[in-house]
Amino acid sequence: MLEMKNYREVGVFELLSAPLNPIGAFDAEAFKKEVGDLIKKDFRFIAVDLSAIDFLYSDAYNAFLFFQQQLQKNSGVLGVISNRKTVIEGINQAGLDKKIKIFDNEAAIIAFSAKLIKKTPKIKEEIIPKSKNQESVEVHSNLSKNPFSEKKTASSKFTVFFLLSLFLAALFLFYFVI
Repeated sequence: MLEMKNYREVGVFELLSAPLNPIGAFDAEAFKKEVGDLIKKDFRFIAVDLSAIDFLYSDAYNAFLFFQQQLQKNSGVLGVISNRKTVIEGINQAGLDKKIKIFDNEAAIIAFSAKLIKKTPKIKEEIIPKSKNQESVEVHSNLSKNPFSEKKTASSKFTVFFLLSLFLAALFLFYFVI
């Protein structure tokens, strides 16, 4: 049976979409359930995308602190994505800025993940869930491949060159035609 999920892999993190309640505010209860389920599956690096959230209530800060403590027991990290001043100030005022990792965007998560993998080479094997479910292991086995390796194949160089050429051609047409 196909299982619906509210998260996806970004770097070494499982990135959750921010659960919202009917009035559009962050739903801390749904967040607790989703993160609890991920921790039960032995995920250690979890982040939530708060980029569409304007503010957080205290129950969200309490949930962040609780799950950071749970993840820290297994050398894990809880992260949030936000570039909203009110959200970041709230996290700072709650004293969570020293406990959870704050990212500006997904690119920052990927950069942090690359540094983490470089700093701790064994982490690739460690973050694979200990679940006996082979499908879950296959999904996460891609982490053993280093996407930042220096070796580039001719086809990947050609693809990058081709896409860059298309972009420049479109930019040229847009600028001179319009």
